[in-house]
Amino acid sequence: MHDFVILVASVRKGGRSLAAIAREEVGELAGAVCAITVFLIIIVAMAGLSIVVINAMKESAWSTFTLLSTVPIAMLMGFYIFRFRKGAIGEGTCIGLFLLACSLLGGGALAQSSFGDYFIFSRNEILVGLAIYAFIASILPVWLLLTPRDYLSSYLKIGVVALLGIAVVILTPDIQMPAITPFADGGGPIIPGEIYPFMFITIACGALSGFHALVSSGTTPKMIDKESDTVFIGYGAMLMEGFVGMMALIAATVLMPGDYFAINSHLSAEALAALGFPVSNLQQLAAMVQEESLEGRTGGAVSLAVGMA
Repeated sequence: MHDFVILVASVRKGGRSLAAIAREEVGELAGAVCAITVFLIIIVAMAGLSIVVINAMKESAWSTFTLLSTVPIAMLMGFYIFRFRKGAIGEGTCIGLFLLACSLLGGGALAQSSFGDYFIFSRNEILVGLAIYAFIASILPVWLLLTPRDYLSSYLKIGVVALLGIAVVILTPDIQMPAITPFADGGGPIIPGEIYPFMFITIACGALSGFHALVSSGTTPKMIDKESDTVFIGYGAMLMEGFVGMMALIAATVLMPGDYFAINSHLSAEALAALGFPVSNLQQLAAMVQEESLEGRTGGAVSLAVGMA
């Protein structure tokens, strides 16, 4: 409801940002406090999301190639839909999805070839690359890169999650992680704090985040056709994200706890075994997803992919 209410408020205020709405409706002081808070939230959110992306891409030619290929594909879609064949969204979508599928399938073959070395980057190289991309994407017209790339990615995200949901129903995998671990009171290998309030902070879109309010105000309203669409977008998208969260939770907990902790922390196998969670199948899992190493790939994206596989 939080995201939905902010989205409706921004739509009715002409797409203004959260800080601008607070300044107009509450006062100058509230607007200034809100602007500072939004700025700090953006820093924290971008840092957290960047860690996830970096740890998923580092030393991985397949993921790097696939992610990089979405940029020219999206720009081609943007030109096709908004300039070359204006309004031909169906045609542009088919072209984009076909090229995306080619990049996904071709990325695996490329990673195994001699060209794969050209797409292997270190953590710092990816960090610099993300900053450069963010700068370029922020100054290019929205129709050229951001809109088609987000639109294209949504098919991949929703499609993968839907297939995962079907797979969970058919396979009914066994949950390996205990319902409650000794780390509920703090001191865990991934999150050192107690389950409350750290659970809500760890789930980046949880009750203590508010990050979606930034997207719900200022950005999303400019792309909404009519106000009634806010129900489907602001509320329906959150139901979808809840489904994504459940699938991610299942994918993570079907892994042996020691393997999950090894992927999402920087502790050694010996240290995890001393905590009562020995590492058991990490090498086999790495071979299954065609990665050299899975240790210390924190952020959740890698363990999600491994759990799905």
